Amino acid sequence: MELKCHFVSIVLILGLCGCNNKKHKILYVEQINNAGTDSIKGNPKACVNPHSRLGDKMYYSISSENETELDVKGKTEEVKNKTDISWVYQVIKDTANEYVLKIKFDKIHIYTKKRDEELDIDASNSENSINPTERILGIFKAVPLYATINAKGKIIKLEGYNSIYDSILVVLGGGVKSAEKEAVALKEKLSKLLGEDFIKNSMEQGKSILPAKNVEVGDNWEVNENQSITGLPMGLKTIYTLESLEDGQAVITSKTEIQNDSINLKSMVGFQVNASLKGDETGKYTIQPSTGIVINAEGSASLKGSIQTIGQEIPIKIKFKKTMLSKKI
Repeated sequence: MELKCHFVSIVLILGLCGCNNKKHKILYVEQINNAGTDSIKGNPKACVNPHSRLGDKMYYSISSENETELDVKGKTEEVKNKTDISWVYQVIKDTANEYVLKIKFDKIHIYTKKRDEELDIDASNSENSINPTERILGIFKAVPLYATINAKGKIIKLEGYNSIYDSILVVLGGGVKSAEKEAVALKEKLSKLLGEDFIKNSMEQGKSILPAKNVEVGDNWEVNENQSITGLPMGLKTIYTLESLEDGQAVITSKTEIQNDSINLKSMVGFQVNASLKGDETGKYTIQPSTGIVINAEGSASLKGSIQTIGQEIPIKIKFKKTMLSKKI
């Protein structure tokens, strides 16, 4: 589930009015397309360089849960999903213009329940597992990824996924047409959970919370954007508030209105489906401005509406929550 969470690599520059003013605590922020080595040097109020240093290692853990409830002809159908994903990145190259991260997944655990059917797969069991999906998750853990990031904090190259998908084909019986089709299907499915978009969103999505001007504690700013939530394209209007700046940490809260009056799901399920959904989301982020790293974050959302398909209108409710923790290792 893709919560509109802004977890990783938020580029923030903190100043406390000359770095020591106790009366007015101000978070000085530059938009991501201006924040970089050169712009930091040219900013007299920038106290720190937010970029990581050569050899630095960070551990990230993201847990998410979502529950979908459908009312089909008076009968309630529920689908529950839970994922726990963690990964480690290390800075292996650092120059004036870019740096390179080596990324390895550490934990991948997926749980799904629909009616009486349960699926519980864990990459840590892949070595001796007879479940092909579980073995494939082990490939994601084993093969490292390499992300090249420019001075503005944007990923300009991400390598390693081709090796992962080649290995998937081998696990499924490379050279057999049926295996190739299955590999493509699994690639598309797992790409949504662990693919390039997952990495890029984790590393870059935090840019969207940055205010367009400096903010003091108590100030609000608004961000409007379109984003996918549980695979559904939605429009989001978010109000952020800088709650506090204490001990080198910034606490930011968010309130989001979520709405889309007409979602076409034909490409997702193979036939024409339209949905109308709206809801709200709340979040809280604790950020270390000196590095731009989100130390922890939590968020939850609730959506309700209906799906129209084959002459039926089916009420739907979606609830989800997500938490994230990070630490230097």
